Amino acid sequence: AVGHPDTITRQTAFDFNELQDRNYKYVSSTDNSGWLAGGGESANGPMPDVSTSLSGDGVREKGAFGETVPLDGAEKEALPTKIAAPDTVHIPILHIDCSSEKEIDQVISSLASGELFIPQMSILPESLSASGESPPDLVVRFGCERNDDLSPDLWPNWCIEFMHNQLYEYFEPLGARWMPRPFEITLARRVRWRTVKHM
Repeated sequence: AVGHPDTITRQTAFDFNELQDRNYKYVSSTDNSGWLAGGGESANGPMPDVSTSLSGDGVREKGAFGETVPLDGAEKEALPTKIAAPDTVHIPILHIDCSSEKEIDQVISSLASGELFIPQMSILPESLSASGESPPDLVVRFGCERNDDLSPDLWPNWCIEFMHNQLYEYFEPLGARWMPRPFEITLARRVRWRTVKHM
């Protein structure tokens, strides 16, 4: 299964659909945005299965989502829908809290001026894990492991650390915020698995 057809990717190293359970074989539900890398669910993509348990008040309970639907043939129409949206996945390297249009223009002109060195960036995912409260988000982390036996430009994902530190130092007067480590992207939010063994 693939995501939203309007999504354009310029990276070819990783197919994040290999990590995303778009057919809902192991995951029972996500939030309404669905899988984010490659875009939200396509209009005709697969949907999570729902349970067929009946409650005592004449409604069918949708176990994966918690919704209840009257048993009057409207079940299909009442299934939760996913938002069809292009890919929004990115690695936040730095947040800058600009307080005015002038400061925003200053950031843009600084980036365009050539004063900042932007190296060729090749990064490697470090781990796939759950993050946050239950139900958690599913995230891919991009850590940088220090190795004193190698020069820093040979450390995994050194370029993200380099860019962050350079940008933070340059834009700190404009409200740059130090980013927590490791850097990460979110593949899906509020993920529930079918069983504990699938987690």
